[in-house]
Amino acid sequence: MPETSNCQKPNLSLEDVVTVSSNRLRELVDEVRKILLEKGILTVVVPNNIKNSLIGMAIVWNLFLNGDIGVVECIDSIGAENYSEFVTFMENYGKDLSRYIGKLLVLYDASIKKRKLDEIRRTIYDIMVGIESMWPKAPKPFVLIIIPENVYNMLSKKVRDMIEKYRFNVPQGLSLNDANEEEE
Repeated sequence: MPETSNCQKPNLSLEDVVTVSSNRLRELVDEVRKILLEKGILTVVVPNNIKNSLIGMAIVWNLFLNGDIGVVECIDSIGAENYSEFVTFMENYGKDLSRYIGKLLVLYDASIKKRKLDEIRRTIYDIMVGIESMWPKAPKPFVLIIIPENVYNMLSKKVRDMIEKYRFNVPQGLSLNDANEEEE
């Protein structure tokens, strides 16, 4: 099974959670949801001045609230030692559990500070190849990759090419400090 420790407890303050009520953030999350539901895979590139975990949390919360997903599999890393388990899990979940529990969302947050660039490249590559290699009749999970802009720019061309068609850029001017924006 892929390591899944990075999604247990986001490092967010109450102020961060309250900020999710911002109209601009809500619009962004709705747009991301629409694209993810249409494409099935989405790479959200977040400007370096915005908390990636906050964006990821808001997107996942929106997907749960709308009944689009039933389970989130937070990926810490995938490598040669757990790649086949990852693909088998996705196939088995899709075939056996999705109709009872809901659709699976595979979430990878590449912004976790302890990650090394090679690990990020490998994990994104393995997620994408794993999705492609699934048994054709198995329902595919949604895949959401959250990645800081500076890390995205450092990915190899091969990995960037794999995820480019699924790229969504969070606007540079998005301010997550305007919690009271809608009241004004």
